[in-house]
Amino acid sequence: MAMDPMFLRAVIRERVHHTLENKVYNALASGDPVSPNLGDTVQEMLAVVEERGLPTDSADLQWAYSLLDLAEDLKRGESPDLDIPEPLSTETVQTLEKLIRQRRSIREVSGEDVPAWMIKKIIEAGLWAPHACNLQNIRVIVIDDAERLALFAGKEHRGFRVAIVVCQDMRSYEFYAATVPERNHGLDCGAATQNMVLMAHALGLGATWMTFTKPEMQRIREHYELPDYIQVVTYIGLGWPRMGPLAPGRIAVEEAILGDWPG
Repeated sequence: MAMDPMFLRAVIRERVHHTLENKVYNALASGDPVSPNLGDTVQEMLAVVEERGLPTDSADLQWAYSLLDLAEDLKRGESPDLDIPEPLSTETVQTLEKLIRQRRSIREVSGEDVPAWMIKKIIEAGLWAPHACNLQNIRVIVIDDAERLALFAGKEHRGFRVAIVVCQDMRSYEFYAATVPERNHGLDCGAATQNMVLMAHALGLGATWMTFTKPEMQRIREHYELPDYIQVVTYIGLGWPRMGPLAPGRIAVEEAILGDWPG
């Protein structure tokens, strides 16, 4: 009852994923009957949210309520039809491939401001990345003024107008240390950051995914008075590009494949 609301929602999402979501979709695919207790754990946790008077209209909690409705349908012997993802059109796939292939680390940018709506759209793209056990612990700091960008003293940020500092709330990892491997921490952050740099490129911005030095990380921590459970991981520099670097090229698919797959 005293758990921090954001942390509570992370715990609920993890429990929804493992005790409800997987079982619902397995039952829908197999046609097997479900346990009469399916969803009880999630209902108990949502009852805590309601008893505490916390908001229940956030997208993640509404997803939990929707899965509970599906579970009730299954208990009654009903099998609701769910949409099956369809392949994207050829044109859309070509656009996606173009986005992936043309993205570059662009460090030479102009002094033009980056609109706030673009920054929000980039962050939102990061939040839609896959995340272990649906913990969704990505947090960001937006730095968009010269004084705060000076926190990066000692690194050539070449006039970036914005820095999005990518952090992680480590409490959920510590809480589920037995079920979430430590290697997933980096995977979660990397997936979110990749989504963000792709969205930045799609919007016409120049973006560079960069690494902090330890002194820079410490300056960020102290300036924003971050609690111990927030880990500063990486950052993206943003601005309007002054040039497009040449494509560095990539090794062939055949060179990357290990083993004896015939292809």
